[in-house]
Amino acid sequence: MMPVGGGPIPSFVFDVMNPYHPYAAGLDGARRKNATRETTAPLKAWLTDHRKNPYPTKGEKVMLAVMTKMTLTQVR
Repeated sequence: MMPVGGGPIPSFVFDVMNPYHPYAAGLDGARRKNATRETTAPLKAWLTDHRKNPYPTKGEKVMLAVMTKMTLTQVR
């Protein structure tokens, strides 16, 4: 694939060491932890109870975040 300019695609676009690469954020040694079944159980239970309107209010999001020990961003 050639860019609009006609030259080859620069190698930095695919370089994982590039700080703007989507996977570069994980290179500092900190690893993301996957959610366990125990932490997702309250979320699934809430979703089952609210099948017709699966959009939690702000208060429900806060409650779910506390119950699951997740951040509001993770619950969102």
